[in-house]
Amino acid sequence: MNKPVAIPYQRFSSMSQSTGSSLYRQRKLIDQWLSDNPQVKESSLSPIDKGKSGYSGEHLKHGFGLILLAIEEGKIKPNDYILVEAIDRIGRLPPMEMISLIQKIVEKEVTIVTLEDGYKYTKQSLNNDMSQLFILVGKVLQAHEYSKRLSSRIKAAYEKKRRQARKGESIKITTPFWLKSSGELHPRKSEIVLKCIEMYLDGTGSRKIILELSKEYHEMKSVHPSTLKRWFSNRALIGEWYNKGDIIRDVFEPLITVNVFNKLKAQIDTKYKKMSSAVSYILSGLVICEKCGKPYHIRRKVDKDKTIVYMNCSTYLKRGAAYCENNKTVPYEVFLHLFNKTYIDAIHAYVSGLNLGEVDSKVEDLKSRISDIEGNIETLIDSFLEINSQSVKDRIASLEDEKLKIEHQLQSLTHSPLKKSEDILMEFEEGELSISFDHERSNEFERIVDSETLTNHALKEMGYRIVAKGNKAFYKGEFTAEGCNEITLLKRSQRHSCYIIEYNTPAYTTFDLIDEEITYEWQEKKLFAAVNRDRLIFEDNSKNLAEFIKKLNQVNNISK
Repeated sequence: MNKPVAIPYQRFSSMSQSTGSSLYRQRKLIDQWLSDNPQVKESSLSPIDKGKSGYSGEHLKHGFGLILLAIEEGKIKPNDYILVEAIDRIGRLPPMEMISLIQKIVEKEVTIVTLEDGYKYTKQSLNNDMSQLFILVGKVLQAHEYSKRLSSRIKAAYEKKRRQARKGESIKITTPFWLKSSGELHPRKSEIVLKCIEMYLDGTGSRKIILELSKEYHEMKSVHPSTLKRWFSNRALIGEWYNKGDIIRDVFEPLITVNVFNKLKAQIDTKYKKMSSAVSYILSGLVICEKCGKPYHIRRKVDKDKTIVYMNCSTYLKRGAAYCENNKTVPYEVFLHLFNKTYIDAIHAYVSGLNLGEVDSKVEDLKSRISDIEGNIETLIDSFLEINSQSVKDRIASLEDEKLKIEHQLQSLTHSPLKKSEDILMEFEEGELSISFDHERSNEFERIVDSETLTNHALKEMGYRIVAKGNKAFYKGEFTAEGCNEITLLKRSQRHSCYIIEYNTPAYTTFDLIDEEITYEWQEKKLFAAVNRDRLIFEDNSKNLAEFIKKLNQVNNISK
């Protein structure tokens, strides 16, 4: 008799969680359950939905959609298990939609296991145990209402800013280069932008503008031509705030008149109709040949209506195989995928070198608050054991949530490269908590990653390099916990207009963000991925290439 199969499913709804412990926590629970249930084997289908919302149902078009499809096709069979950390990982949809979704699963005699509390939901248990059904309905309601409430708070916050802006009141938002945080013109920077506009309207190209003005203004040395286009298209030039399709006038001090802005817009439209799409290569100088140590050269080839971008060793191109045998041509997208997985930590490291102040007192304050909350929880637990009051239980849950939020703040302050910033702002995203920093360090970080030129410059300063040989490339992670990251180009898929690669990360160890005495051991990770210039299409830990391509076809069908 075949063993039943367990299909692990992991999800988080915000990409800001990708660097946190969410996946590690979920995977640890999965491994523990599998260890406790040796009669069940783990399925090769174990999708992870990264940055996919369970509130909007986006995950149903991706990893969890694969699970549902596999159930419908009978590939997930009766008596198999779906393992999730909690029921809200399956979704935070409206209650009736969630109940219907769960019903589709258990009707096929598939068991849902919620690992954090050990519950097993089956067709029989939900039909025969009313208490379990009530608990499930309660959790579904709680999950949806939580996300709905937080979503409403975000919308309300932005609507409040819009109302304030319409009334002419001061609001705190990110302002463009030429404006102070107060919305007033910055004398020097507004002068720079005004000269850029004058030269552009006179017919000077973006690159020449930057070259000429860099002689007089050092700020222009790090500006990219695409940045100028963003400046010229920004309605803040005429004092307006464009937010969610809502144009609010007189929010900022205007730099130019509406008439000049319209001329500028017409000039942009004319230029960009005549020109092909602007192309920038953030990887310029960042990929080197393992054989000769020289940088890779970026090349373009027009094939019918498409432009193919690829890279070769510059020594091989210039001097031939006698000087370097590394003759493999590699699509730009392949290197870009490895770059996108590894570069951000190097930028953090670059920005963290800036002297922007200390946060020791803030750290101590947060630790003290955590200690006080833990003391209150201990006292309440003693009370709960004596009187078993629901109100006491609710208060404990509330304190636990408060403690978790403070721990998130502490993690970011003590371990993020932005840790020396001040004025922490708390922002709520769809059921998830994120931390941002409103000070020079975060502004500098955003300024760098917003510009391909600055990003490229910062990475070169930090010694970031991708090393390539043949159809393989790797990054030795000086700035990442993962260590060496390696990719191998396997094939091109014409059907999906993408390249298929294998991504490998060896086993490595990380330290807990709160207690560095605690370490986490990460297993070797091998993934297949389908990528193109615009995005990562699909990623999965399939056993082999054939299995991955089969899943890729299924994902493509779901998306359609």
